[in-house]
Amino acid sequence: MVLKRRDDDELDEDGNPISDQDKAREDHIEKLVRIFERVEPMMEQLNTLYNQYKVGLERIPPIERRKQLDELMGQLIYMQKPTAAYLYRYNTLYHRYNTYKERWDKLVKDVESGKIIRTAGPKKTNPKF
Repeated sequence: MVLKRRDDDELDEDGNPISDQDKAREDHIEKLVRIFERVEPMMEQLNTLYNQYKVGLERIPPIERRKQLDELMGQLIYMQKPTAAYLYRYNTLYHRYNTYKERWDKLVKDVESGKIIRTAGPKKTNPKF
C-alpha cells in the first residue's frame, strides 16, 4: 500500500514530511528563544533602573518591571530545555538573575533604612530671608 502525500504537508530540507511532534518541538524552541531574548535586555534595563533609584533619579524602585521579569523567569523555570546549549544558557541567565535579585533587594533595604544616602533628585533649599 502506497500512501500519498497531502499537498499541505510541510517538508524538511530532505523533502520528508515534518511530523506534528517536530513542529511542536520547533515551536517550543522558538518560544524559549523569544523569552531568552526578552529576559536578557530586561534584566540589564532593570539593573539600570535600580541604579537610578539608588542615586535618587527615580523616586520608587521599579516594582512593576521587576514583576514582569519575575513572571518571565517563572516561565523559563518550567520550560523544557531541549539541548545542553539551551540548558547552559538558562543556567547562566538564572544565576545572573538571582545575583541581581539579591543585590536589588539589599539596595532597596539599604535605601529605605538610610544606609545609602541618595544624592540626586530634587534638592531641598533653605530660602534666606
